[in-house]
Amino acid sequence: YVTGHSGDPAFLVFTLSVNASTGAVTLTQDRAVHENTIDNPTDSSEGISLTSGLVTLTATVTDNDGDKASQSLDLGSKATFHDDGPSIALSGTPAPTLNVDESYLTAATNGINGSGTGPAGSTTDTQSFAGAFTVVQGADGATTAYSVSLSGSASNLIDSATGQAVVLSQSGNTVSGYVTGHSGDPAFLVFTLSVNASTGAVTLTQDRAVHENTIDNPTDSSEGISLTSGLVTLTATVTDNDGDKASQSLDLGSKATFHDDGPSIALSGTPAPTL
Repeated sequence: YVTGHSGDPAFLVFTLSVNASTGAVTLTQDRAVHENTIDNPTDSSEGISLTSGLVTLTATVTDNDGDKASQSLDLGSKATFHDDGPSIALSGTPAPTLNVDESYLTAATNGINGSGTGPAGSTTDTQSFAGAFTVVQGADGATTAYSVSLSGSASNLIDSATGQAVVLSQSGNTVSGYVTGHSGDPAFLVFTLSVNASTGAVTLTQDRAVHENTIDNPTDSSEGISLTSGLVTLTATVTDNDGDKASQSLDLGSKATFHDDGPSIALSGTPAPTL
């Protein structure tokens, strides 16, 4: 039984019994127990046995005039409880995309106000990526934590105001992009990409405009550019209550897209002068 609940069926962990006539021993488990070993926390099929000497099986032979003889063996070490560790996989459901629109940038962060008419509608986008993973907790019960990782500091983004490359850095579960030579300076923060460790909600926020123009279509004013695949990874890790872990990852950078705020021009309606 669980400590403090002896005799309570709701807290019965296991029974180990023997048929007195046949010697058949039965082990029945009712509640999960810790099987995790420190040297191999990812082994989800490991087992734990009762400590030797805790339970003894004794066979006694008695003849018809009452003479007896007995022999015993350790039974506890023969009773093993195998783990049901957690597992995680990509669910097959397409991961969401994050879209920000520099049309809505302000002079406070960008130095220039955007046009305010872009298709994406915001400089911040939050989407839950939890559904991109399928988690099986196992009998021990488990929690899932989300994290981001960065493969390098160089990026494919160019800051529009300075023409300088955007470099990446990581602090906790937030990846930040800064203008080259200004890492850590809020005035030169281009974007942040962060994950809520508990929920898997990912947020992309843009503070400065970047180059989105493509050579093959220079007049497309709503085009977008995404971070290069492999730069930023989202990892979900499931940890059960006896310490077993399983992880799965997906590329996050390619899901983060910055949409353009291209220029526009029209006749003003004011009569043109005459020469």
